[in-house]
Amino acid sequence: MSKTKNNNELLLEIKGELHNVKNIVYDLNKRNKLLQIELINCKNEIRFLNARMPERKSGWFRDFWEIKGADEIMYENINKP
Repeated sequence: MSKTKNNNELLLEIKGELHNVKNIVYDLNKRNKLLQIELINCKNEIRFLNARMPERKSGWFRDFWEIKGADEIMYENINKP
């Protein structure tokens, strides 16, 4: 003989399951926020590295990287007698 549940028992069971779903959604939202912060940090790092990278120029015989700013000054100081 199978036991049938009354309405109160069914409502308590549904309430428990909804609470579990609520916790799962809360955890997923928390992880999404952390991943969004990490994505923003990665994008900022890419922008920073891209800004530091020298421009590529085309010469007559080959392509080369044009050095600008402090790197160029340091390079000139090394080659001065």
